[in-house]
Amino acid sequence: MIDQVYSTSLTGAGFRFFEFKLVVNLIEKGLTDGEIRKKVLEENLFQEKASSTKRSLPYILNRARVLDNQLRQYILNEPTQMAKQVNFYAIMKTDLLFYEFMDEVIKSKVQDNDLIYERKDINIFFKEKSEANEQIADWSESTLKRLKSSYNRLLLEMGYLIELISIDLIPLQVDDMLRDHLVRIGDKKYVEAMEG
Repeated sequence: MIDQVYSTSLTGAGFRFFEFKLVVNLIEKGLTDGEIRKKVLEENLFQEKASSTKRSLPYILNRARVLDNQLRQYILNEPTQMAKQVNFYAIMKTDLLFYEFMDEVIKSKVQDNDLIYERKDINIFFKEKSEANEQIADWSESTLKRLKSSYNRLLLEMGYLIELISIDLIPLQVDDMLRDHLVRIGDKKYVEAMEG
């Protein structure tokens, strides 16, 4: 379930909150992964081209499957902002590289009270990762560009940035109930990556 290898999946399955919530709801109804795939594709539940759905669905499904019952309830029954934080947590939990970005770049900036986020921050992160990892070093420039864009969009969706061109980094306050639950299940590192 949890990626231990670096992935470019976020280029095709960014925040996707609407789709994520929809899949969580189908899981709650007791559908298997196969049934969810069939239903989503046949009924065009993501309201997009089938090729886009086929590309993003495995990642969204994987993301939804890492949630325990309590987290699924938060998605379906709590205010949107908290549900979005659960989605963001699930993205980090299933995407090692994005978690490392949050942990090494965003968390560090918030802890140091350095609330200016510039393009060089993400560029340095990817440069260091590609120097340390053969797999990332083999990714094309266009893949890296799309991935950086996806990461920045995730920051925007979660409220760290007001707009994509903004350089003001806004610290995130994780919902108390969510924080307590994540700490209780041993996932405090994700809370720290989100809050700094």
